[in-house]
Amino acid sequence: MSRISLADQKKAIDSASLVYHKHILIWGPPRSGKTHIIATAAKSPHIDNIYWFDLEKGLETVLYARTISGEPLLTPEEMAKIIPFQIPDSSETPYAAETILRTFRPGNSSPKIDQSTGRVSTSSSAVPFNLKACGDRDLVVIDSLSQLGDSILAVSLNANTYKDLRKYYGDFTLDMIPILTAIQAAQTNIICATHTISKIKMYSNPITKQQEEKILGTYPLCGSRNFSEGRVAKHFNYLLYPYTQGTNYKMTEKIGVVPKVEQVGCRRHVSLVDEQDQPTLVNIFNPKAEEVTVQQSSGPAVKLS
Repeated sequence: MSRISLADQKKAIDSASLVYHKHILIWGPPRSGKTHIIATAAKSPHIDNIYWFDLEKGLETVLYARTISGEPLLTPEEMAKIIPFQIPDSSETPYAAETILRTFRPGNSSPKIDQSTGRVSTSSSAVPFNLKACGDRDLVVIDSLSQLGDSILAVSLNANTYKDLRKYYGDFTLDMIPILTAIQAAQTNIICATHTISKIKMYSNPITKQQEEKILGTYPLCGSRNFSEGRVAKHFNYLLYPYTQGTNYKMTEKIGVVPKVEQVGCRRHVSLVDEQDQPTLVNIFNPKAEEVTVQQSSGPAVKLS
């Protein structure tokens, strides 16, 4: 039996015969361009199908997205790559939890999803989906992970009335961890968008003598504050933070660009901007994209010397 070394793997990656799948978490405040940036993945020639689980009606953004020069962000051919599953989720009808729990842990089955309701269905018009059947040229999107967390919390709350909240959050963890583990282990590309939550500490202002909040750090939101801080980001190999600068969208993988934001970074540094200096994910999916410095990954690309 011949051994395969890490150097052999590197050669296979360089020749595009071996693919490291991209598991990307894009997290940031509302209206920072998360959905717009995810849509740029459709411009990649290395992605054929995008299975988009829309939990927040964000696909409307994609339909009307424009470049900074005013042109449509996606061509009709690029938009045709997106297979939408639009899930009307609320605390009373937590359908997101129901669908994601059944489709991300399906075993050997291929559940079918009704595209109009976002629910698992036996209808002949429903679309089969099996995470384990997705491959190198597929991409799965969950928009957003924060809404999914709320949905799973709602399932726990609706099913039981807890006097002990530790049991309530324990049930949430039992459902959320398998989903995140499935994302981490998936042999396909995945993008999750999510919002932010801050860890705060109360202190007494020595001047005003009033109790005030001090932000200790900002983290990707999914469920409770403690869960968000320590158990979400580690399941992804690309952590990107979008923000706005004037009327323009920006995105960074570098610590220190945005105060209190530290859970960012990429396994492989490529340019994250297009020719108009706008955020893009196209190079992330290109195994032959030139590497750049961390400082320049979210700015004009420069070759590493």
